[in-house]
Amino acid sequence: PHLAIERSLFVIDRDRWTCAGGIAALDLMHALIERDHGHALAAAVSELYLHTEVRRGSGPQRMALRERFGVSNPHLLR
Repeated sequence: PHLAIERSLFVIDRDRWTCAGGIAALDLMHALIERDHGHALAAAVSELYLHTEVRRGSGPQRMALRERFGVSNPHLLR
């Protein structure tokens, strides 16, 4: 009953790490590498995994509807 639920790709909270699953685990790994060794190494590791960016935990887990479905009509997006 006292859980703090977050809508994030991953959360680093002291000595606990959680992720939303799937590719979010890779995002978490990149964040930890960046935290401990800098952005250049995290970006290089990301490139090895053919991952296009080092995403922040607060980033969206899914693509925006506009990109996912190729729709630009505001009525359909709503």
